[in-house]
Amino acid sequence: MDFLISVLERNITPTEITIIENSFFLIISLPIVTTLTGFMRHVIGLKSLSVYAPIVVTFAFYQVGFIDVDADSNFLRGIFFGLILYVIVFLTSSFTYSLIKPLRMHYIPKTTIVMISVSIVIIFTILLGTLFFDRKGLIYLDIFPLLMIVTLSDTFVSTLSRKSFEQTSLIGLQTLIIGILAYGFLSLREVRTFALEYTAVLILILVVINFYIGRFVGLRLTEYFRFSDILLKEPDDRPTKKNRKK
Repeated sequence: MDFLISVLERNITPTEITIIENSFFLIISLPIVTTLTGFMRHVIGLKSLSVYAPIVVTFAFYQVGFIDVDADSNFLRGIFFGLILYVIVFLTSSFTYSLIKPLRMHYIPKTTIVMISVSIVIIFTILLGTLFFDRKGLIYLDIFPLLMIVTLSDTFVSTLSRKSFEQTSLIGLQTLIIGILAYGFLSLREVRTFALEYTAVLILILVVINFYIGRFVGLRLTEYFRFSDILLKEPDDRPTKKNRKK
């Protein structure tokens, strides 16, 4: 990356170099987020709505951190406003879908109706947030994270069509946890520096980690807690084929 920047410095301004670095970091962050998603799924045991959902949450929160035009990105601000938007989209999507679920309609029109309701609620949220937070409100939120979070309504509808509200809520919460962890990781200045200066090393590390995750066949961390009663039993107390016959 340093070599490319040194070449580009001859033809572009420092501001343009900063923009290129930001874009490059966001692009290289995509496999970082998906690697973390895979690790949380197969090693820790946390599910996500999809591979796409944690990516949306992570980068939406990351962009929301720039909500104040006069300040740098702020982790806590990104969490605060990101959580508000995420919860609003989830609750609005769930409520609207529960109303139209009995209707015999194709999937895309149903999803469109849900998105319409989500868009309306988001607009009112922006207006109320502007009044409540004055110039630091949601009015300065970039359109990109807004669109990203609104599109999550499609993922929510897809999950709600197959699972109950309780199950969807649990998976949605786990998705949120994964997204926040990824957002916190990417917010570290050391991660950004390493990604820009040692890109090839980072790619190699991600490939190795994904090979390990892909071949992991042990118990997930959550399963150790789930089956703790069985795992803590003495070997003689564990069920055997002979005991089962009796």
